[in-house]
Amino acid sequence: MEPGEPDVYYPTGRRNFVRIVAADDLQAAANVMLARQRHLQRVLVLTVAGDPYGTGIAQSFALAAKRLGLPIAGTLQWNPATAIVPFAHKAAHARPDGIFVAAQFSPVSTGPLLGTLHAALPNAQLMGADGLALFSDLINAAGPAVEGMTISQAGIAPPLLRGAGHQFVSQFGKQIGGAFYPYTPYAAQAADTLLDAIARSDGTRQSVTRALLATHHQNGIVGSFTITPTGDTTTAAVTIFRIQHCQSVPLRIVTPPASLASTD
Repeated sequence: MEPGEPDVYYPTGRRNFVRIVAADDLQAAANVMLARQRHLQRVLVLTVAGDPYGTGIAQSFALAAKRLGLPIAGTLQWNPATAIVPFAHKAAHARPDGIFVAAQFSPVSTGPLLGTLHAALPNAQLMGADGLALFSDLINAAGPAVEGMTISQAGIAPPLLRGAGHQFVSQFGKQIGGAFYPYTPYAAQAADTLLDAIARSDGTRQSVTRALLATHHQNGIVGSFTITPTGDTTTAAVTIFRIQHCQSVPLRIVTPPASLASTD
């Protein structure tokens, strides 16, 4: 996210969109909570030059860590145009027991970065956010280096949904004859939310927007939630995946409190 986004697009201060998955600052907070649950004592935060997504989520991670009292071993930025081995040695010098990689997947640089870090710090717990959640590509690029790595993804993974969500996953899976994109239940919930807002409106765009911002869902496909004045969902569920035996396995759901998330 660039400086000023997304507020720069709303000079009147009124939002005209809503989202039903947790924002990146909550995802970063979920990783901080996971680090505490795993008793990590010195987490190193890594970013990649030219990646605004990574920069933003790294800042949110550092803020949440400060609020929760998780020690940070430092923040390092790697430029893919430079040698990776000296960078890995610099990371090792910080003596971290955990490494939060705040970056998007790159078919060129992600494999060398994670592979070299693992070689330099074989006992450090690798962690990442949904920018690295292209699991098949990640595993093919980094190989054994990512075994045991945890990666967060906003929302509840389909196998972990309950109630109406579990029913949707079961029925839709049968209809298409197999697995589907992880955010499919959220797409269905978004469609249901929009149609409900249209039904409650007077048919004008402004009225639909007001109805969306007044959403109160009980026991929907992705659970119960309302929409805040900023267009965000009140459900902060984040799924943590672990890479085991070259497969991504849903490990647990972490729901961070709003007090750990950025407010700016």
